[in-house]
Amino acid sequence: DFTIVDIINNYFINLFPAVFDYVLSDPSKPKKTDDSFHKCLRQHYNEIQPFGNAPTHLGRKIKFAFRRARMFTETLKVMINTIVSTDKVTVDKECRKAISRLHFCSLCSGEVEVKPCRGLCLNVMRGCLAGISEIASSWDELIVAFENIQLGMFKQNNAQELLSYLDGNVTDALLQAMDDGPRIYSKVMSLCQESQKSESDTPLFKKFVTPEGYQPSHPGSRIHSIRKDITSLIEQLEDSKGFFQRIADGLCRTQTIYDQEMQSDRCWNGSAVGRYMYAVPEANMISQAQQNLEVRITLIPDTNLLQVKDNLTHIRRELNILHNEELMLNDESYKKMVSSGGGYSTQDRDAVVGDDEDFTEGLSGSGSGDSSTVAGSETETGEKSTVTTRPAGNDSGKQILVSASPGTRGAGTSQPSDSGDKPNSTARSVSMSFTLLFICAMLLRIQTSL
Repeated sequence: DFTIVDIINNYFINLFPAVFDYVLSDPSKPKKTDDSFHKCLRQHYNEIQPFGNAPTHLGRKIKFAFRRARMFTETLKVMINTIVSTDKVTVDKECRKAISRLHFCSLCSGEVEVKPCRGLCLNVMRGCLAGISEIASSWDELIVAFENIQLGMFKQNNAQELLSYLDGNVTDALLQAMDDGPRIYSKVMSLCQESQKSESDTPLFKKFVTPEGYQPSHPGSRIHSIRKDITSLIEQLEDSKGFFQRIADGLCRTQTIYDQEMQSDRCWNGSAVGRYMYAVPEANMISQAQQNLEVRITLIPDTNLLQVKDNLTHIRRELNILHNEELMLNDESYKKMVSSGGGYSTQDRDAVVGDDEDFTEGLSGSGSGDSSTVAGSETETGEKSTVTTRPAGNDSGKQILVSASPGTRGAGTSQPSDSGDKPNSTARSVSMSFTLLFICAMLLRIQTSL
């Protein structure tokens, strides 16, 4: 089986005889070349290296670009599968009992107008969704790795743009052969002279004068780019960081269903109207199993969620490996774009592609870990823990509260941050169903475009 690198090398091997006849040789000098001479050129291609490292360099870049594109689509599939899998999580018997007690016991006591206490809601929802919260860190880490990889898709190693500018890369290789013409001609004569019958002893090498500072021209962008879709997707994924950790809290933010004051004494606490006195443990499996008094948590993992977490971890590791290889490739490519042997080197040449500033500026700092805060989980005292999602120092950073409820109920609400930000200026709500459906739709759209 031929690899992409082999295909590129074979292309330049078969191009060499034509380049020697029509580019490197002086057409005004009589000469006779036959198939045996061309065969000799192809046989000694690796020894002559007429195009220097350009074919190998280009082949490696195209191979890596296709690897990145394939990994990109595989990551989209894993993300879609994660959303679908968490949407179909089964609810056990203990959880159903707790939800019934949360919603309906007050009605049995005649307290129709009283809402369930916020602390009671948090304990019930966090207990029921403790398994989902276990994939939160894997999801967040995958988003960071995904952001790092997608940035490379709009740079010089983009498969789509590399193929679009392939003619420019071939031109670069030809210019390198022209600059290295005397050495190539001398090498060819020493290896294949018997195969060439000339009517004159005059050297047939064609001397070139390349204009100083000449750069091959490249066509304008002819690519139907999907940058806009991917940029929008990244913004939504950035907002979804910490989503699976705070999903239970989002369910309890529906003001029309649940009391929003942690210290309220006019809410249903599970047995009567009054303040909810039990502690609200953190939204993770261990804390819920040890301290949640509303829902009995089993430490036996859900096999479906366990598979989802393994898939997220696996694809994240693959993305990190690919990102590290990209850094190494770029470092080497800028150091070793040199011509063939004999110590003769030419100026590095590479394909020129479109400017990426319009894209990279909008995503500056993606995956860096520097961030401001968004609203997160609440403790029994009503204080909010935070989930980092925004670059530090960005005045436009916003707090994001995720809100949802069982079935079709649930509406996001905005709350001011602890720092005193006003709800109508910095806080915005992102509904769980809207966010996930939007991300899923964008993933499917981009996957179809690739």
